[in-house]
Amino acid sequence: VLFVSLVMGISNLKRFLENSGKGSPLDALAERIFTEKALSVLLVAASVVCALKWSKALNFADWRVEPHHRLVDAVVGEIPESASLSAHFFVAPHAAHREDLYLFPDNVGEVQYVVYDLDLPYNRLMSHASQFNPPVVPLNEPLISLFADRRYGVVASRDGLVVFEKGADYERGIRILAKTQPGTFTPPLSDVTSGGWRLLGVERAGIVGYREDRFLHLIMNWERTPGDPAEAPEITFTVAGEGREKTVVHEPLFGLLGRVEWKAEERIRDDLFLPVADLPGGEYLLSLQGEDGTSASVRNDPVVRFEIEDYSGR
Repeated sequence: VLFVSLVMGISNLKRFLENSGKGSPLDALAERIFTEKALSVLLVAASVVCALKWSKALNFADWRVEPHHRLVDAVVGEIPESASLSAHFFVAPHAAHREDLYLFPDNVGEVQYVVYDLDLPYNRLMSHASQFNPPVVPLNEPLISLFADRRYGVVASRDGLVVFEKGADYERGIRILAKTQPGTFTPPLSDVTSGGWRLLGVERAGIVGYREDRFLHLIMNWERTPGDPAEAPEITFTVAGEGREKTVVHEPLFGLLGRVEWKAEERIRDDLFLPVADLPGGEYLLSLQGEDGTSASVRNDPVVRFEIEDYSGR
């Protein structure tokens, strides 16, 4: 808006000078050239100052193309170009050549495909008035609503990148969402079981969130235990250290675990976003407890402590 206003203002000023009739034609020409040059210098100077102050274009460390970026490109490329798509702020540029493209969660329920990325540090969502809402963590109300929407089924889930298709098999989609993927999982010191499930390990994916809304992203690997009744377990996670403690009750697989019958020894991927915004930077010990009373700390040789980073990355 500011840029267009400036261009239109320059155009109006030129027209005014041309019609002012002040002085000789040569004087008017010299005045017009001087004005145009002055405004051009002002525009360039303002652009440079703004770029240096707010732009991240000079953060060369962020220019790296990671394997996850290539994965987003590949997954989006598999969606038919003629299909309507709603994708969030960081995925949409990979599909910018499409004609029928919206920013998540706009037009969910109408579009044929939705692409979402749980691997991002934070997300920008849109309102239906096509205005940005404040940044939110990857796990948010629009996404939870989409997981529960039986009009859509998950057709791909790779490295946190989830593709929903309208009309796809809903329960099969839950299995695709839960498919385990390679990772470095730290096993608990003792068995933790709940609702017929046993925790095999936990992987620290990183700190996500924006400013004061920071979360510790954990990826867990669960295995269905034979002989026990299948229930949706609840796990209590606690991070403790630096004189502080944070506890949260977690339902695995975004609360969708009980919607599908699982076979013995089936394994699932499970994402947990543990709020840590009110914890100071430092080292914390992660522990967890199942509904049946089993509990353990997540440790390695001899102890693994999870570093809660502040927003500046320290």
